[in-house]
Amino acid sequence: MSNNINLIGDKNQKIRSPLLKRLNVLRFFAMLFLFAVSITSTIFFLLIAFSPLPALQQQEQRQLQVLSQFQTDMGRIELINNRVENIDQLLQSRRSLDQLLTLLLSKIPSNVSLEAYQLMPPIVSLTVRSDSLSSIQELSNQIVAEEGKSFSQVTLSSLAIDPESQEFSMTITASLINTQGEK
Repeated sequence: MSNNINLIGDKNQKIRSPLLKRLNVLRFFAMLFLFAVSITSTIFFLLIAFSPLPALQQQEQRQLQVLSQFQTDMGRIELINNRVENIDQLLQSRRSLDQLLTLLLSKIPSNVSLEAYQLMPPIVSLTVRSDSLSSIQELSNQIVAEEGKSFSQVTLSSLAIDPESQEFSMTITASLINTQGEK
């Protein structure tokens, strides 16, 4: 038999011994890396849990709930502001009819009474009454004199006499010039 047979020992053990050492070192570093990752994860979890971020998120949710309660009110306010702006634009583009009314009233003689007037731009209608036909003629002449300045067309709509009271009644219709806001 051979004396080289060693049943207890192995020739490959000399080769395996450095590999086992490397494997053990690798295992050690793997465990160390695993431990470092778990510690880092725990630290990040604690930082997130104790950070003000969840409190900020809750505060944001509360503020959003408060704002959603006022959303209809804000919509109404926006609608009202829009309407006020549109009305303001209309009022600025409209012709001032008080100047026209002042002009018409200044033309009426003292013994002529104003019975009715109607201002529906671009038409103005004026009904007057007097006991003197010459006063009514004077008024109609003054209004016709304004034709071309304030009125484009002046029309005598009616002229009547009340036989009982001996008063004259006249209705004059005129079209306005340069009515702003009209299309």
